[in-house]
Amino acid sequence: MNFAEKKGERFECSGTPLDRLEVLKGESRKRLNNDYYNYTIDSLIRVFRARITDKQNLELIQEYRNDLLPAIDEIFDNLQSMTIVDLTHYGNDTNKDLPLSDGWEYTVEKLIEAMQGDGYPASVWLPGLKRIFEDKFTFKYSNLEELYVLIQATLHSLAKSKPV
Repeated sequence: MNFAEKKGERFECSGTPLDRLEVLKGESRKRLNNDYYNYTIDSLIRVFRARITDKQNLELIQEYRNDLLPAIDEIFDNLQSMTIVDLTHYGNDTNKDLPLSDGWEYTVEKLIEAMQGDGYPASVWLPGLKRIFEDKFTFKYSNLEELYVLIQATLHSLAKSKPV
């Protein structure tokens, strides 16, 4: 199927955000197979799939998920029109000058490495991560994916509340 045929082919994308993301994942691979879109969709799936252990963290996570809903619509529109552009509703938070202690980027990087099965054991980086983020959310989680989503939501919230 050529570009014009793919562009003319419409697809349905309804349901929960997670349902929509699963459809977009398949369509992204079929239509454009672009690393940026595939990675972004996988990242969004991680956020919407994460089960939140502590009810006190639900408001933080729900606000983050709500703020990500326009990104799902934007990806749908771009895939539907076969357009590859940088998303305006995702990945634009600036993490500079956040009210966090030095070294937070290093510890988050170690968390990501651990999620990928690489890097140092949690006993090396987790105490620092807990010290940096323990007053930002309830530090209870069932797995590293949930912890990562909690940190992403916190970074988003901090960036959003930062004076312009």
